[in-house]
Amino acid sequence: MNIEQQTFDIYEAKNNVKKALAATSDWRKSAAEDFAFMQGKQWEDADLAKMREVGRPAITINRIRPVINLLCGYASQNETEPDFLPRSEEDDRISRVAKGITKYCLDRANYQRNKGKCFRDKIICGLANYWVSYEFDYTKLDGTIQIERVSPFDAFVDPECKKDDLSDAQYVGRYSWEGTAKLKQVYPDKANEIDTLRHKYDDTEQEAGVIETVDSEALWYNNSYNKIRVVQYWYKEYGKKHVFMTKEGLVDEENPLFSVLMAIGKKPTSIPDTKIRYATFADDVLLEEGESPYKHGKFPLVREYCYYTGELADDELEPAGVVRDIKDAQRELNKNRSQRMHVVNQQSLGVKFWTGQIDERLKRDIEKNSTKPGANIMLPPGVTFQDGTPAMDSNINLSLEQQASNDFYSISGITPESLSGSVGNMSGKAIDLRQSVTTVQTAGIFEQAKEAERQIVKLLWGEKNAPGLIPQFYNQDKAMRIMGDDGQKEFVQIAPGLNQPMQEQVITDALGQPQLDQEGNPIKQVLYDLSCFDFDIVISTSQASATARRANLYQLLEAKKSGVDIPMDIILDFMDFPEKETVKKRIQEASEKPAMPELRVSGSLDDMPAEALSMYLQTLGVQISPQQIMAERLALKGKQQNIQNAPPNLPPMNDLGTM
Repeated sequence: MNIEQQTFDIYEAKNNVKKALAATSDWRKSAAEDFAFMQGKQWEDADLAKMREVGRPAITINRIRPVINLLCGYASQNETEPDFLPRSEEDDRISRVAKGITKYCLDRANYQRNKGKCFRDKIICGLANYWVSYEFDYTKLDGTIQIERVSPFDAFVDPECKKDDLSDAQYVGRYSWEGTAKLKQVYPDKANEIDTLRHKYDDTEQEAGVIETVDSEALWYNNSYNKIRVVQYWYKEYGKKHVFMTKEGLVDEENPLFSVLMAIGKKPTSIPDTKIRYATFADDVLLEEGESPYKHGKFPLVREYCYYTGELADDELEPAGVVRDIKDAQRELNKNRSQRMHVVNQQSLGVKFWTGQIDERLKRDIEKNSTKPGANIMLPPGVTFQDGTPAMDSNINLSLEQQASNDFYSISGITPESLSGSVGNMSGKAIDLRQSVTTVQTAGIFEQAKEAERQIVKLLWGEKNAPGLIPQFYNQDKAMRIMGDDGQKEFVQIAPGLNQPMQEQVITDALGQPQLDQEGNPIKQVLYDLSCFDFDIVISTSQASATARRANLYQLLEAKKSGVDIPMDIILDFMDFPEKETVKKRIQEASEKPAMPELRVSGSLDDMPAEALSMYLQTLGVQISPQQIMAERLALKGKQQNIQNAPPNLPPMNDLGTM
C-alpha cells in the first residue's frame, strides 16, 4: 500500500489530454493526408477546381499504393515469432512451453491479422498502436488476452515522452466518440451527470460558442455526430512503500512473511513506488477510476514507428511513414502526366492559324466544324490557314515525367526491380542485386516491428516481481493445449504455488497408490508454475514464412548438389506444390522395399548366376525367371556344341568341281 494516497484530479487530466492533442495537431493533419494519398486522393480541391475551370484533365497515377502493398507483402512473407532463450540447461523445456503458451494466446487474440493492419498504418503515416489488455467474458466465465489495433488518430501520449517503449511517459491513453444513450447503459450510476453533460451541449449552448476546440478540431463534443469524447486515461502515481529486503527478494505488505517480520520486531525499509492508475471520463464527468488491474507496472499501450528519432520539431515532421517523403514526387508525376495529356489533346484537335478576311458567319462555321471529321468548309478567296503546334513540347514533358519517376524510386528506397521483377535486358543476378538494395533500405522498418512485438511479449510475461498477463491470469490449476515446434499438439499441466518453474509428480490412483506403466515404472507428469518462468525474449523470423522456407530449400539443394547425403523427403518438406504428400508416400514405399544387390558385371553375362541375372534384368523392366535363363543357357550350350562338331563351311563349287 502506498504511504501517500492521492486523489484523481480530473481537471489536470483534461488539460493533459488537450496538451497532447494540441502537440500533435499538425502531425495528425499530415497523417490524414498520407492516408488520402495512399487511397488515391492526391489533388488539392483548389487545384482540381482550377483544372476543371480551364478544361484540363487532372490525372492520378498512384505509385504509392504498390509501394505500400510491396512492403506489407514482404512483412507477411517474413512473419516473425517470439522465441525464448533458456538461461540454464534446465530451462530448455520451460522455454519450449512458454513459446507454446505464447502462440496460444497470440492466436486467440487474432494477433497476426492485427499486426498486419498496424504494419500498414506505420508505413503510411509513421505510427501504429497496439492495446494489450485482458477481458473477462461473464457468459463463458473465462477471460482472454486482447491485442487490439488502435487507430493512429485515437491514441495519445505525453508530449515530453522520448523513449519508444513509453517508459518515460507520465500518461498515455485512448479515446472514442460515444453517444449519451450508450454511456448511460454502460454507466447507469452516472446517468444524471451524463444527462447534464448532454444539456450542456444543446443547440443554445452551441450557438453561444461553448464547444471547445483544438486547432479547429472538436475537443469534447462533436456536433456533426452529436457524440462526446470518452477518454481512457492511464497515468503514473508516485509514492513510497514499506518492504523487507531478503535473499529471496523484496517482501512487501501483500506477502504473508511481511507480518511475521513485523511481529518479531524487524523494521521495514521505505522505497520509491510507482503505480499505474487509470480513469475514464467524458469532459467533467468521471465515469470510473482506480488502480491498474495489471501487475506488470506498465502502460497497456505499445507503439510501433516507421521513422522516428524522438526529437521534437516545430512542424511535427515525425513520426513519418514511407508516404511522407514521396508525396511531392507523386504530385509532380500527376501534374506532368496531366500536362502531357493536355498536350496530346491539343495535338489531336489541331491548332491552325487563319489569315485573310473572315466575317462572323465564317468564323462560327470554322469554330464549329474545323475539328469535325469529314466536314467541308467553303472558304472565300484569300482565306487560308497554317498548322501550328502547342506551346508545350511533349518531349520536355516526357523528360520531366521520367525524372519524377526516378525521384520517386530514389526517395522511397524501393527499386523498380522490386516492384516489377524485371527491367529491360537485365540478367537475373543484376535484378537480385538491385532488389537487395530495397531490402537494405527498408531493414530498419522491419527491425522496428520486431521491437514492438518484443514489447508486447514482455507485457504478456512481465519480469521478476512484476508478472505479465499470462502468469497473472492464466496461472491456474488446469491443463492447457499448446503447439510444439514440430507442429505436434501436447497438453501441459499448470499448477500455481510450486515456487519453482517445473516439478515432476507421480500420478496416483483413487487409493493414493502410484500408477505404473507396462514395465512397472511409476507414471509421472510434469507440473508448471507460470509465475516462476525465467528466460530471455527475442524476436526471430518464423521458419514457416515463405521467404525463409525458400531460402532453406535453396541451401539444401546446394548442399545435395555438393555431394551431401540429404534425404529427399526432407527436401520435399520445404517445397510447396500440389500432391506433395502423395509423392512423399511413394518415395517412402520405395525405400521400404528390400534393397537390390549391387551387381558389378565384369566379363560376359554368361558368368553371372541365373538368380542374380534375373534380378538385374527386373531392374531394367525385363521379367525372366532364373529357370528360363538356365533353359536358354542349356539350349544355347547344346547348339554351340553341334556347331563345333559340324564340318567347316566351304565356298560353293560349280558343276565342274572348280571354285
